[in-house]
Amino acid sequence: MFQNAPEDAVRLESTPFYLYIRGARHRIAEELPEAKLIIIVRDPIDRAYSNWMHLWVDGLEPIPDFVDAWHAEDSRVRAGWAPFWHYGRLGRYGEQLADLLGRVDRERVFVLRYWQLVSQPKEALNRVAGFLGIAEDQVTAIPPDNARSFVEPGVRAGVLGGVIRAGAAAGSRLPPQVWRQASKPLVGLLQRGGPTQRPKLAAEQRTALLGDCLDDIALLEHTLGESFEDWRSAAGRGSFAERTASGSSDQA
Repeated sequence: MFQNAPEDAVRLESTPFYLYIRGARHRIAEELPEAKLIIIVRDPIDRAYSNWMHLWVDGLEPIPDFVDAWHAEDSRVRAGWAPFWHYGRLGRYGEQLADLLGRVDRERVFVLRYWQLVSQPKEALNRVAGFLGIAEDQVTAIPPDNARSFVEPGVRAGVLGGVIRAGAAAGSRLPPQVWRQASKPLVGLLQRGGPTQRPKLAAEQRTALLGDCLDDIALLEHTLGESFEDWRSAAGRGSFAERTASGSSDQA
């Protein structure tokens, strides 16, 4: 990917899965000893809800209830479902960072909290630039989010979602861009007419899942030496759109 980059260029690449996949963490530590690593961490339940929401409104998540989908994770992992459906595991940053920092020097790793990137983009991105040794004040705002219209559960969602998932399974044997292009009309039809505001995660839903996260939050605090007490709250921090609309700068 970088063979044509100038010698003095800072080359960047990203994915949500490098930190999660154990083999990727180990290869990065072994094969990229000069690389600097930027990790963005987000409240694990808020992160998982956003993850589930994207898959649901695209017709790729068959379970219309987020909590039920979370609890289906163990059986899905055993069945070989791809990491994007690992709602709880993807947010276990304590385990992931403890393993990574056992393999690379701490000064090579910059941990940024999601709320900082959304609520204080200029300050957050300047801190990243300083870590990378590049010019600051080049980016002062982040692009709008990629939220879609919410899809109400029901017969229509069940039928169209089933067709999309069947097509995705068949399309996995083709180049990815082929299925992405072919699926656009179906996904557009699924999302048509839905409310633009997604439902908020209820406090009781969040509370039902917090117990699965507390041990890893404690490990993350121990690993980084800072508090993530706000993640233990029964109230979520909301979506990207809600955060930017409120202009909140609280540590959440």
